[in-house]
Amino acid sequence: MRDTHYILAALCFTVVASCTSSENKSESGQKLASDTIVADTGISQISKSITLDSTDTKFLKNVALSNLTTIEFANKIIQLGAKSDLISLAKKLVSDHKAYQVSLENLAKKKGYQLPQTLPQTPIQNVKKLETYEKEDRNEYFLQSVIEEYQKTIDRFGQATTAKDADIAAFATLTKPKWEVTYGQSKKLEKELRAQKIGQGNDPRQ
Repeated sequence: MRDTHYILAALCFTVVASCTSSENKSESGQKLASDTIVADTGISQISKSITLDSTDTKFLKNVALSNLTTIEFANKIIQLGAKSDLISLAKKLVSDHKAYQVSLENLAKKKGYQLPQTLPQTPIQNVKKLETYEKEDRNEYFLQSVIEEYQKTIDRFGQATTAKDADIAAFATLTKPKWEVTYGQSKKLEKELRAQKIGQGNDPRQ
C-alpha cells in the first residue's frame, strides 16, 4: 500500500513538472515574439563599437519610419488611383524614399545600428484610411498626410544638422534640401486641389 502511495506521488510530481515546463516555454516564446516586434519597429544596436547619443538614434529611427510611411502612402494611392499629377508625385515619392532609406541604412550600419523594418500600427491604419474616401477626398487626404509627414521630418533634419555625431549632421545637412523641394511640390498640388474644391466640403480627415 505504501509503495502505491509513492508511485502516485511520483506521477503527480511528473505531471506538475511537465505543466510548469510547458508554461515556461510558452512564456519564453511570447517574450521572444514581443522582442521581435520591438526590433522590427524600433532601432537596435548591433555593434558596440560606437554608441550614439539618444537624440541621434531617435533621429535615425524617426526618419526611417517616415520613409516607410511615405512609401506606403504613395504605393496605396497608386493602387487606388488618383489624378495624373498625384500619381506622378506618388511614383517620385516611392523612388526617392527607397533611395533615402538605403542611404540611411548605410549610415546606421556604419554606426552599428539596425533601423526599423516595419511600421507600427498607427501609420499602417492611417494609410488604410485612404480606402475609406471617395476619389477627391482621397486625393486631399493623401496630400495632407504626405505634407504633415514632411513637415515633421524636415524639422527633425533641421535639428540634426547640429547633431553630436558628425556623420549624422552631414547627412541631415545634405538631405534636408531634397525633402524641402518635394515638400514645396506637394504644397503646390494641395493648393491647386483646394482651389478646385472651394465650397465642396470639409477637410476629409474631420
